[in-house]
Amino acid sequence: DAIGALAVHPDKKDPAQSYPLRELAEIVPRPGGRTVSLLLHEKDYLKPVMSAVQASPDFNQQPQRDPDNELELILKVEPQNKDAVVRKAKDAAQAWREKMRAVTEKRKKLHTKWNKDKLIVPDLKRRADTELKKIQDKEMKGVDAVEEQTIRKLT
Repeated sequence: DAIGALAVHPDKKDPAQSYPLRELAEIVPRPGGRTVSLLLHEKDYLKPVMSAVQASPDFNQQPQRDPDNELELILKVEPQNKDAVVRKAKDAAQAWREKMRAVTEKRKKLHTKWNKDKLIVPDLKRRADTELKKIQDKEMKGVDAVEEQTIRKLT
């Protein structure tokens, strides 16, 4: 996905015009898992694609030309560090939890406003807050389960 999103400027005369790499080339994983073939749609894209890959901080390497096919570039992909991937999964789960808490707080403030405006009685407000807490706890358990399952798959 990161390779396909790489911005390529095919026309030097118009530097504002850029396309994602996936629109200029077919990205095909090669057997073995650590290399990717970039099958260019046109020969004119060869140098701009090579320049974009070299300039990218994520890849920062010279793609190799395939001797049999002039429209194919071979790119070696470095594996991600397992700890970094686990940390990203944990951060995503934490962001999910924080977003759920923000939604819950917004709803509790709405309950308080309703109570203040005499639209609901205090007993109904307490019941609504209790129900909201139950729903939040149930959703948090779901987030915890997804996080645990994801980390188990990654390790």
